[in-house]
Amino acid sequence: MEERWYEPFIRQFPDRAMRVLLGEPALFVQLVAVLDPELARRIDPVRLVRLERTFLDEAYRERETDLLYRAPFTEEEGELWIYCLLEHQSTVDPWMPLRFLHAMTSLWEEERRRRQTEKEEVRLTPIVPILVYTGGEPWDAPADLQGLLGAPFLADFAPRLDILRLDLARTNPADLERSEVPLAWVLGALREEKADPGSFAAALERNAEKVDGLPEERIVEWRLLVRFLLALVYQRRPLDEHRGLFESLGRRIKSRRRSEVEEMEGTLGRTLPERAHQEGYEKGIEKGIEKGMLEGNLEALRTLLRASI
Repeated sequence: MEERWYEPFIRQFPDRAMRVLLGEPALFVQLVAVLDPELARRIDPVRLVRLERTFLDEAYRERETDLLYRAPFTEEEGELWIYCLLEHQSTVDPWMPLRFLHAMTSLWEEERRRRQTEKEEVRLTPIVPILVYTGGEPWDAPADLQGLLGAPFLADFAPRLDILRLDLARTNPADLERSEVPLAWVLGALREEKADPGSFAAALERNAEKVDGLPEERIVEWRLLVRFLLALVYQRRPLDEHRGLFESLGRRIKSRRRSEVEEMEGTLGRTLPERAHQEGYEKGIEKGIEKGMLEGNLEALRTLLRASI
């Protein structure tokens, strides 16, 4: 079932939005390309398959912040699995390497049982672990098992676990914009989500223009990426900026595609009362906003959204 990432899950938006984007195999390969271009070149995106996470125990499955793909190479090279964790927390998880190890050994154990039962070749499928961290603070916790050991002089006895890591807080947004990978462009806008209004609007326009340059045969990618940018405005920027930002984005969309953008924006507009109610409630606790003022602003915002683009 499609994940409705535009609904008012304000704090969970980055995880949910990234999960929707990376659920599209072509965009998942783009993530790999951002982190390891050579590995991405060896993956056949047409044969990339998203797998269920049945190998994980219930405690991990409930988090719903991971993705597992089977990535075939050429027939001579076989295949690998890519296990990706999505994290957006105010504080980093220092146990992340152990969580990766648990998932990888669980997957291998399931493979071992199957191969034993079916009397297949004794071997294990390689697993590439990827961490996508979109939190506001840099990831300063250890990203390997050696860093968790209380006796560093015994680090050689710990399993080696190399993790491909995207730490958005440490990533230069200019590098993302210069990338040839479309996924990197929307990550550049996400990287600027807390910037001042002018800087964010400029970043939104630049990246939207690059996304809109995708050819028609990549329309599925285009839709996902533009929807991400719209939802980013809706979920992460103040209500009083929405009209101007939607107009900024619309200026960078070709006329033949604007009807789709208007439809996407209409979907967001229908959920505006819930978003405004949540934001107004939180602000009301801090500033004592009166109910009548909030309702009046809501009506004005509905009018603005209907008139935008």
